Amino acid sequence: MSDLQRETRQSGRIGRTIRFAVPGGGRYAHGLDALRLPLAATFEREMEAGRGFLWLPVLFGAGIVIYFALPAEPSGLAMAAVSALLAVAAWRSRQRIAVFRLLAALTAVAAGCAVMKARTDIAAAPVIPREMTTTVTGWVAEREAAARGGARVLLRVGGIDKVAKSKTPENVRITIRSKADTIAVGDALTVLARIRPPSGPTIPGGYD
Repeated sequence: MSDLQRETRQSGRIGRTIRFAVPGGGRYAHGLDALRLPLAATFEREMEAGRGFLWLPVLFGAGIVIYFALPAEPSGLAMAAVSALLAVAAWRSRQRIAVFRLLAALTAVAAGCAVMKARTDIAAAPVIPREMTTTVTGWVAEREAAARGGARVLLRVGGIDKVAKSKTPENVRITIRSKADTIAVGDALTVLARIRPPSGPTIPGGYD
């Protein structure tokens, strides 16, 4: 790194301006400034116009994207705690505008992660470990005609032999060929059935 000194005359006095030159860095620095400065100016105009809150949904959505990009499943309690701490810190720093804006943005991102984690946990359901033939007991919640005769029923599961209670799914869908006409919604059934867990996602990272 070298110092380039240039004498300038300001108000009748000689001043000295020191510039630091980084080999090959001027072009990149200029490009970064060309990108950063307009964005900063746009953001500041949005703040002054009172439209800063419109960025909160964007930041919230960014938090959701970050959650799905995480390499491992995070702790829901930890994510909720981080969101709460950031919210408290933002509230306490509301007299310092720049710090408040930064903390508010981080709070929105953390909230997006935490809410998506909570939604994932709520949607999670027990899955049987493997395909098996076993006795299933439950109540008929839905009934429809099967494509090749019989009835296809959605059974609210009361219990499944050979499956622990913690691994028992809430519902199973079973096709019944024999005596299907006598089955109605609300009936209690005990059937020997071949059941299997849901198939994997059709695309990498997709839903079951």
